[in-house]
Amino acid sequence: MNLDLQHINDPDVRKAMIDELQADIDGERLFISPRISPLRLKEYGAALREAVEEGSDEAFAAKLAAGMLRTRETVRRKGLAVERSMPKDAPRALAEEELHRFYLRGSGREGAGPREQGPGDLPGQDQAGVQVQVQGGGDPRAGSTGQD
Repeated sequence: MNLDLQHINDPDVRKAMIDELQADIDGERLFISPRISPLRLKEYGAALREAVEEGSDEAFAAKLAAGMLRTRETVRRKGLAVERSMPKDAPRALAEEELHRFYLRGSGREGAGPREQGPGDLPGQDQAGVQVQVQGGGDPRAGSTGQD
């Protein structure tokens, strides 16, 4: 699935994404999924940087699918550790999560906007073009869990 990150090619947003990635690296807090093969960590870091700098979630997923992930993982089922094959959608899911994380953080930074309102924008949509929709009804400020 190609994420609809409307302003990902905005140079200010990309620069802010890169700055966020570098801050995580410098602060030694970069999330490394346990699904990444320990033998491919350097390649993973380079592929993540490339995706943040100029790539897409689909290109990043293709690189992850080319042997960067473990073949098996351990999950908990009813309190027991169970080993299973890596899900087929694991590369896509991880690529989307990581690129989306840096897009949200980068587009929310001061200096990554502002931008002009476009004809398809909704009133109140933030300057970075990120819009959040609450499912399940209810007002999220009223403490709704979305499980109505």
